[in-house]
Amino acid sequence: MKYFFIKQMILAQTVALKIDEPEFEKLKSSREVLLSAKAIEEKYDLLVSNFLELEKEILSQLAQKMIFVQDSYQHFYELNSILNRRVVNLLTSTKLYYDQIEKHVRTCMKDQKKFGTEAKSYFSDEYDAHFEYRFMEALRNHVQHYGLAVHSLSLPSK
Repeated sequence: MKYFFIKQMILAQTVALKIDEPEFEKLKSSREVLLSAKAIEEKYDLLVSNFLELEKEILSQLAQKMIFVQDSYQHFYELNSILNRRVVNLLTSTKLYYDQIEKHVRTCMKDQKKFGTEAKSYFSDEYDAHFEYRFMEALRNHVQHYGLAVHSLSLPSK
């Protein structure tokens, strides 16, 4: 005989509420859906945050160049390094989101495969419609298999 109950997960004394098996299964399923929805949001937040960090880094470096003279090898090496990190973070988080969205959508939609496939098809449509998407995918592939994205750079002198 199985006993099903829900209880607060706190250190203080709690009351256990008895529930039947169908209610337990419904709560278990709801938990899985919520965890998958949260995972989608977290991965999307990671992607957008990495994009924002790359943009802020570029703007920050341009502003510093306008105010300070920083033409040393060390400065350009560090700038190249940080820009590569930002680009790799963006590309990696984008691929993470893309690779896992289908599974998470399927879980949210109670394992109806068509919804996961439909979510993935939106990415294909964007890939076909936009050169920028294809470029970023090629850049990610290059970074993954051949080398870094930023090889050299130049900043305006004024």
